[in-house]
Amino acid sequence: MVKLYGGAMTAEIPSVFVDASKFRPVPDTQEVFVGRVNNEDVSLIIDLLEPVEAETPIEALTAHADEVHRLSSPEKVDTIEVSSQVLNGHHVALRDDVVVTKEGTTVILFCLIQLKQYKTDLLITTVVQQRDGELPDDIVSDFSEARAVIRGFVESYKVIDPRLFKTS
Repeated sequence: MVKLYGGAMTAEIPSVFVDASKFRPVPDTQEVFVGRVNNEDVSLIIDLLEPVEAETPIEALTAHADEVHRLSSPEKVDTIEVSSQVLNGHHVALRDDVVVTKEGTTVILFCLIQLKQYKTDLLITTVVQQRDGELPDDIVSDFSEARAVIRGFVESYKVIDPRLFKTS
């Protein structure tokens, strides 16, 4: 288990990932890890966000994903799959996007857990850089290991110190 947010939360993160805060600044509301999965550069970003007004977890995830894309100014975004399921007793929303920017093509896998008791949305994002710019024919199976990273996080995370969430 890896300690997150100064030990206020823990989760399973594969050992191929390195804490990015060791070599670059990371905002207090984020934990960022970088590594290689299937010979691809992968970033794992955990964000504590203010909840958005939405009827469903999928609508909330869409709002957060759209904000991520707005901030990165992509040339094109194609949403491949949107779903929801129950993992670790939480109803989570999942979304897979293919994003084209001037730098190249990336696949972004989003997962949202609404921590309503803490008035916080937990956004887990896995960004897979495509070095050659070509996407595999079967995106669903090709990114199964990146999805497994998200699943492992969701199935293992624990809030150790609820003071992390300033709910006053």
